Amino acid sequence: MLAQRLGAVFASPTTWLRLVVQRGWRRPRLRVHPAQPRVGIRAQRPNEIWHIDTTLIRLLDHNRVYLHAVIDNFSRRILAWRLLDRFDPANTVAVLVEAGQAVHGSAQIPTVLADAGVENKNARMVQQNKRGRICSRWRI
Repeated sequence: MLAQRLGAVFASPTTWLRLVVQRGWRRPRLRVHPAQPRVGIRAQRPNEIWHIDTTLIRLLDHNRVYLHAVIDNFSRRILAWRLLDRFDPANTVAVLVEAGQAVHGSAQIPTVLADAGVENKNARMVQQNKRGRICSRWRI
């Protein structure tokens, strides 16, 4: 392309494309970002690691609803969920307690992984965790 711009070579763009493809004259493309990890956190058995999060869902009538859910890492099963029209951090505690009651027969208390959202870092959540009603280890 530089030779064509300088006027040293006269060729149509289709000819240049054919030659680039045939001879492999492409510039090396370096990856700007590091490769993303392919394997995340994996549990070895059911109820070892749980994930909790709140998702905002916008409906077609422009209303908003908030979905609180607890998911088992091993089976990817939804253990408990709630759908409410207002954002209330207390619902996170209620969903975790509900999920804990569903698997009450388990010998080991699961590790709960959560983001640092306000629904996960509040006084009620910390109080329930200190009582041992939610999880043994609480990673945010």
